[in-house]
Amino acid sequence: MSFAKEEYIIKYLGIKPGSVSPYALLNDIDNQVDFYLENKVYNSKNINFHPLINTSTITVQTKDFLDFMIESQKKINIFSLENYKIIKIL
Repeated sequence: MSFAKEEYIIKYLGIKPGSVSPYALLNDIDNQVDFYLENKVYNSKNINFHPLINTSTITVQTKDFLDFMIESQKKINIFSLENYKIIKIL
């Protein structure tokens, strides 16, 4: 897996490379970007991300983050690094 080219990050997420964050999916109004979250992170109590700038990190409960993204109509693919497959789609 990898991040996209700089031109696509700017075009679809509206952010600069180095500041990539799931919160940038909110800028993707046409839902063109696929989001994948590893199963161990999905099952963790808390999750950490940059708040659209890489000089800070915020911590939220994973359930709250997932609920927020689903409420914002973002599809989340949960995948397993151990099994190399998608195991759930939210």
